Amino acid sequence: MAENRAEILAGAAVLAAAIGFLVYASGGRGAASGGTYELHASFRSVEGITPGSDVRLAGVKIGSITKLTLNPQSFYADATIAIDKSIQLPDDSAILISSEGLLGGNFVEIQPGG
Repeated sequence: MAENRAEILAGAAVLAAAIGFLVYASGGRGAASGGTYELHASFRSVEGITPGSDVRLAGVKIGSITKLTLNPQSFYADATIAIDKSIQLPDDSAILISSEGLLGGNFVEIQPGG
């Protein structure tokens, strides 16, 4: 009887840990159901950026890359970016590709304009 109880508790702990990892991996998606709006940007190189990459403002994730395509006229990479509707950016904001450091990945950074 005590063996069964220990196995049930161990199984419950593993299940709780797995659920915790799933919630963490989803990045809290769905928590803010306010919707998004799209921005479009062109980059000379999007090396290290893929659909799903973070878009950050002051280090806080406010959106993600939804689509990357090559523009055949300019030979630049066109990015479609989904931004949380609760964030209203000035029209003269800059969109840059930044690095997290020597071993970190790249992300898209928005620098708000004046």
